[in-house]
Amino acid sequence: MGFFRSFRRQASQLLPLLLGLVIGLASTGLRAQQPTEAEVKAALVAKVAAYTEWPEKVAPRNQTIICVAGRGPTVDSLRNFDGRTVYGRNLSIVPRLRHTDAGNCHILFIGETANRNPDEWLLEVADLPVLTIGDSEEFTGHGGIIGLYRDDNHRVSMEVNLSAMRRAGVRLSAHLLKLVRTYGR
Repeated sequence: MGFFRSFRRQASQLLPLLLGLVIGLASTGLRAQQPTEAEVKAALVAKVAAYTEWPEKVAPRNQTIICVAGRGPTVDSLRNFDGRTVYGRNLSIVPRLRHTDAGNCHILFIGETANRNPDEWLLEVADLPVLTIGDSEEFTGHGGIIGLYRDDNHRVSMEVNLSAMRRAGVRLSAHLLKLVRTYGR
């Protein structure tokens, strides 16, 4: 019983000090920094491999090759994942300058500058088991598999083109598909 009284007394003396510290930190701007839109999109691209199933002959074992086309803030943020392990898979972020070099990728991310006209990139990998991801909502309308966009609540969201996914022979997990907007049938 004496322990609890002593603890309550010490806690009641520390409480004003802790509250003052929290208020002081909040007023000086030492709060946790929110990730940028580009960082969120890059993290989604890096983590989607864990929810993707490729055909057996090209399935990544413990390494996932993420090719990037174009430039932009998401491409820059995605480069930070090079060499990192995400969900047990080593990620290699590889720049691609020409659409003809995109066939040996597991994931092809088409950034802002290449996204203005993604058709050449998408035609090159249309019938290959490459998961294509673009940095715009319109990407799925061009035949890409996943388009990243901001929803009405200003959150980064994904739209999945089911026809493009089937044509490429890749499968996204049912859990992921429940969380995204779908395009096509």
